[in-house]
Amino acid sequence: MSFKHQINRLAMLLSLLLSVLIFSNCKKEETPQDIPMGLPADLSIPFGRIQEIELDKSSLDKKSTQFSLDFSNIENLAITSNLSLRQYLEKGIIIDHATKKIIISTEELFPNGATSAIDGKQIPDYYQVTVIATDQNGAVVGRQNVNIKIQSPNIRLINKDTDANAEFSYMLYGETENNHFNLSLSDDAQATGTWKVATKSGSEQIANVSGNTLTIKALVNKKDNEETSVTIQSSFEKDGFTIASRDFRIIFIPQIKFFFGQYYPEYDLTINMNLIHIALSNAYVSSAPAFFPEKYKGKFRIDSIEKDGKAFDDVNNIFSIDESSGIIRVMKNQTLSAGRYTLTVEAKTTVGLTMRNTLTLAMEPLTE
Repeated sequence: MSFKHQINRLAMLLSLLLSVLIFSNCKKEETPQDIPMGLPADLSIPFGRIQEIELDKSSLDKKSTQFSLDFSNIENLAITSNLSLRQYLEKGIIIDHATKKIIISTEELFPNGATSAIDGKQIPDYYQVTVIATDQNGAVVGRQNVNIKIQSPNIRLINKDTDANAEFSYMLYGETENNHFNLSLSDDAQATGTWKVATKSGSEQIANVSGNTLTIKALVNKKDNEETSVTIQSSFEKDGFTIASRDFRIIFIPQIKFFFGQYYPEYDLTINMNLIHIALSNAYVSSAPAFFPEKYKGKFRIDSIEKDGKAFDDVNNIFSIDESSGIIRVMKNQTLSAGRYTLTVEAKTTVGLTMRNTLTLAMEPLTE
């Protein structure tokens, strides 16, 4: 065999060997094939809940099968200077080997699509977790992707005074008492984080937050008595990522005048007539109380009655009020005794605010 022939043969062998190596390497880089395990392909979970996935429902031999999780399909974002998304996933999605369950603790994670308020990074639209099952020899007998989507929670605002869920709120211009609201996440989520608030409309910052209490102060009174609407945005952040946000509208209305007497808005003149002398036992009808601006007038009711400073029980229904006008009526009677009867009247405005004022009726016997 000539030297040239040997060289050609050696070159062919090297070429064949190289082809085998390349083919072998390509096989190693192939994406592992799914081996169905009977698990849900997609899960949508509200933030704040704990979700369990039973691995025992698969058709695998449970006694010898070992389960593990792979997060390599999820971009490993840097969440903080020393924590990555992978570390959050390893804490929030685990396998309980004793019960053969996947436990998803959503409060340890982030809602999908959440954006960092610091650098604009975004959590993936879903977490694609690979569940792997191996037999006692280490061979893979199951492999399935589960797409997990965690939904952002809602923010609840509870008025501290009324204990009612607030969709929006009314306040009076120049009101000295601030409005306070408790902030919380839906589904009673207890994630560790920080509440923040900002004014979206209006030039004046009227809101601040301390802990989970939102405080809103009143705007100064406007001379034109027009309503002003201010929108604020409350948000909850975890490690710089916005977990939830909500817009909340405050509508400021003019200071309301409510009293028994006369009011002249063109002069801003008030004449109080909250002490009236009437004959004992006679019937009586009062004038309607002053209420301005008129458009906020709602309904009236008698809240309480006192006689000479002590609680009075009107068992005979001698006193009554017209709920639409606020006019007080005293029925002709022979049961009342002389003295001063003070009626506390509550006015509930058309925007839900309540106000109180008094009318005192001094009753004395008729003298001839």
